[in-house]
Amino acid sequence: MDIFIEKLVAKKKDGKDIAITVAAWVLTILVTLMSIFAIFTFEALRNFVFIWLFPAGFIFVGYKLITSRNVEFEYSLTNSELDIDKIIHRRKRKRVVTVNARNIDILALVSSEQFAREANSATISKKFDCSSGTNSSATCFVVFSDKDGQKSLLIFEPNEKMIDGFKRYSTRKVFGV
Repeated sequence: MDIFIEKLVAKKKDGKDIAITVAAWVLTILVTLMSIFAIFTFEALRNFVFIWLFPAGFIFVGYKLITSRNVEFEYSLTNSELDIDKIIHRRKRKRVVTVNARNIDILALVSSEQFAREANSATISKKFDCSSGTNSSATCFVVFSDKDGQKSLLIFEPNEKMIDGFKRYSTRKVFGV
């Protein structure tokens, strides 16, 4: 019997996201006002059609930068494969990581003592944080081997059905969940 489970997790905006949004707003408004002021101050500039596209271009770039901070993660568990995609403002999708449940070393809660030991391990080459950023009690981590044989750490928020799916393929490697 095949397993297919999906879950969508919205990333909470942190201080970095808020700072980028505020800076984008300020820069967009300043550059747009300065370019409009320059157009109306220098009469020779008014005749060039492309100069009017300059403020519109800055507004567009500011909009794209601000909306790019709206991030969601989609977890899809199909049989033993967990695929995590990053969805940016519901318009762009990018595969972040694929984890095979048969290749995991450990799956446990972030609040457990195993996380501190594994997160600071020298054998971890890549770290993926695909959680909402709220540090809820349901946040888990997985240490797994990727295609190159390197150890990676994934932080995510699976639901009970996903955890049961992992248990089906790696029973002895799921702890305290």
